[in-house]
Amino acid sequence: MEKDLNIKPLIKYVLFPDSSGKWRVQCVPVRPESFENRLSLPEAWRGLRDDELSRQADIDGCVFVHINGFIGGNATYEGAYKMAKASLLYADKHAVQSKKIRTDE
Repeated sequence: MEKDLNIKPLIKYVLFPDSSGKWRVQCVPVRPESFENRLSLPEAWRGLRDDELSRQADIDGCVFVHINGFIGGNATYEGAYKMAKASLLYADKHAVQSKKIRTDE
């Protein structure tokens, strides 16, 4: 679909409601049959739950982030959206820091 619609940049996360009415943010794999994500949720969030995760992410209503970083949850759509957006910003920030480290060597 991304190729047919010429979507760029490629989609990194999908938001959807779960069976309990809470919201999930799931990473898109690099290929349909792959377990490798285009962009995993931040390492600092992985394995955390509830209030601890909400404090670490600075986002209200966080429920969990899987230890492998491929999926997370929030009580609301807005919270799941903030988790996805914060994950993109986190990745951008760390990519810039990595480039600075490489150029400083």
